[in-house]
Amino acid sequence: MTKTDTSSGKYSIIARLFELMNTISEDQLLLILKQLLKEKLSTHIFKLVIDMPDEQQTALLQKLEETAQGISAKDRRKHLRKACLMPVEYSVQGRQFKGYMLDISTQGAFIETNDYYFSGQEIITKFSVPHYQKPLSIGGEIVWSSQNGIGIKFGQLTAHQIEVIKAFSENTQEVYEITS
Repeated sequence: MTKTDTSSGKYSIIARLFELMNTISEDQLLLILKQLLKEKLSTHIFKLVIDMPDEQQTALLQKLEETAQGISAKDRRKHLRKACLMPVEYSVQGRQFKGYMLDISTQGAFIETNDYYFSGQEIITKFSVPHYQKPLSIGGEIVWSSQNGIGIKFGQLTAHQIEVIKAFSENTQEVYEITS
C-alpha cells in the first residue's frame, strides 16, 4: 500500500465519520465519546480548550464558574453518590421521558435533562443496574432542578432495592460500559 492509498483511505474514513456524526443526536455522540475515551474525556476536552481563542476561553471560564457556584450551593446531600452513566426512563405528572442518570446512591440520583421541573414534584424512575437482570422501579421527589438536570430523592426503598443500589454504588473498582 502506498502513501497515497493510505491517505485516501484515511480521508474516506474521516468523511464517513463526519457523515455519521451529523446523523445521530448530540446525546448519542457524547455517550459514544464517553465510552470510547473512558477516564480521558477531561484530558481531551482540555486539549480543545488550549486551542480555543482567548475570548472563547474567557467565556468558558465564566460559564464554568457560574455552574460550579450553582452546584456547590445546591449540593447539600448527606450521602456520597456513585458516578455512572445509566439510561433511565422516568415520568413526571404522567408524562414519560428518557434520559441518563449520572450519579446514584441509596438516597437519590441526578438525571441529566434540559427540561425544567419544580421542587416537590413526584417522579417515578425505571432503570437497570449493571449485573442485575431486573430493572428497578423507584418513586421519589424532585428536590432541585437546573439547566443541567434534576436532583431526586428516592422514596421508600425495598430491602432488595437498597441492596442492589448499595452493591453498585459502593463498588469503585469496576468500570461500567453501557450496552443497548
